[in-house]
Amino acid sequence: MDVVVWAPLIAAMVGGITSAVATFWFERRRSAQRGTTEESTEQRITRRTTALSESSHVIQEIEAEMQDRTELVEKLKRDAETYERLRHINREEAEAVAQALGGELRKEGRRSLLTNFLMNFGFFVLGVATTLALSIFFGL
Repeated sequence: MDVVVWAPLIAAMVGGITSAVATFWFERRRSAQRGTTEESTEQRITRRTTALSESSHVIQEIEAEMQDRTELVEKLKRDAETYERLRHINREEAEAVAQALGGELRKEGRRSLLTNFLMNFGFFVLGVATTLALSIFFGL
């Protein structure tokens, strides 16, 4: 695997371990300041279980992020392959594609022009009819 994939996982593990050690050290120091050097077994288990679950949650988040990045890398690889294939199309193929697209665009342009003309003419007729109906209704 790539460093980009492993680096966040290693960072999370180091962070989790550092967090657990720091939590243990601070708790030990706090209990020493309070005058009690001994904490109950149940308290230690609870504290360490909490630290472990937090570390586990962070690791799961990092694994999900690694999966997302892996999927992104795969997508970028596919895009690069597509780009390479398109880059190798020779001039004749490019001209043939351009002519085919140009013909389709011209045909669509004519069809669009006729549709727009008929629609505008229909609105014109509706406007004239509305004007005549209103003038008859109001007696103008």
